[in-house]
Amino acid sequence: MQLALQLAVGESLFGIGHPKKTPIRVLVVQAENDELEIAEILQSQTADWAKKCPKNLNLLNQNLHIANLWNKTGGEFVRWLRKITDELSIDLVIVDPLLAYIDGNVSDNTTITKFLRGDVNEMLKEDVSKRAKQFGILFVHHTAKPTGKNNSRSVNTQIYDVLGCAELPNWARCIIRLERIEDVEDVPPGLCSLSIPKRGQRAGLCQAVKAGENTCYIKHASQEIAGGRPNLKWELWDDVLPSKTKR
Repeated sequence: MQLALQLAVGESLFGIGHPKKTPIRVLVVQAENDELEIAEILQSQTADWAKKCPKNLNLLNQNLHIANLWNKTGGEFVRWLRKITDELSIDLVIVDPLLAYIDGNVSDNTTITKFLRGDVNEMLKEDVSKRAKQFGILFVHHTAKPTGKNNSRSVNTQIYDVLGCAELPNWARCIIRLERIEDVEDVPPGLCSLSIPKRGQRAGLCQAVKAGENTCYIKHASQEIAGGRPNLKWELWDDVLPSKTKR
């Protein structure tokens, strides 16, 4: 959600954003949170905008759309998505989670190929003369449960840690990976690594060149918002991890 907000107002998140810093129209389709949870996230992440950048609130109202969708999967979901993106003239769709909208087993290669390379690709590559505009799509998906045998693997091979068949990472043009750092002393609780193992050089992720890889470290915001409520957003962690790290 934080990425959606930043893109809608023409800003980047940890270096990831529109290359021309142009506000884009974003549609978040989700079945992860209820309406109250969504409201809490939005209020938390925009708490200081009224004072610091009021124009961003106007941009957000214009460019961010959220759809709570619980009852459409497979081809029916794609047909619904095609219609609403045309109506709203959307530039980017964020779908959270992918599992909620697949009609079948995520580990079945035939099911995933039909959904992604068939239904989704047909929608994305449709002739622009037949619709308002073309758009991109970002699926939020879970990794497989750790086996305890993969700690030493490189970031480039970790793209296949997804829950489901290999067609999922093979289809994706770019992959952003968020992983919690475990069993490391003197780091903030909930510290995570944010990496882009596939096409990361093009994404602009901060610290990528400095660190020699497409990875940075982020943590939950430490400062509370008004009323002592938790600040539900990510912020960059600038320190360096110990050389010996377990994840």
